[in-house]
Amino acid sequence: MILMKKIIKSLAILILLSSSLNSDATTDPANSSSYQMDAPPDNLKLMVTEAWDFMFPKEGVSSDYKKAYELNLNAYNLGHPEGASNIGLLYERGLGVEKDIELASNWYLLAISSKFHSPQAEIGLARISIQKGYLDSADKYLKAAKINALDPKSLWQEESADFIRAILDLQDRLERLK
Repeated sequence: MILMKKIIKSLAILILLSSSLNSDATTDPANSSSYQMDAPPDNLKLMVTEAWDFMFPKEGVSSDYKKAYELNLNAYNLGHPEGASNIGLLYERGLGVEKDIELASNWYLLAISSKFHSPQAEIGLARISIQKGYLDSADKYLKAAKINALDPKSLWQEESADFIRAILDLQDRLERLK
């Protein structure tokens, strides 16, 4: 288990480094004229949505974190950054995997290296930054999350109200800590 964890950490760091060298990521995806044309195919959004349903199922249905992890990893490997963001959340909360804030951060960073991620990754990075006492970093991530959540071209418009609530809660928490 420990060896597997180290291998996953190493792979995540390598992927992060290689993707950051060739990334055209932006905190304002609306600036991209090819935003919709280059967006991941709908079948990958369906895959991460299905994975989310395994992570947080409706009442009366059991979670299946192993299946959620597999679907998210497949979606990420096929080109959808939300798979990385969801894996970050699994590690941040210790859902089906050993809780690992550093590994969660790495997965969130992988997600934000794409212009098609939801604000979930910045929100996760803000939570982790607050937990570590990096208040300036938390503020930076919350500002980016807000831009992303309010972007009219976002692939995640249906969830924007939930993202804004999470951002406002974290901004309040951050203000109390300052």
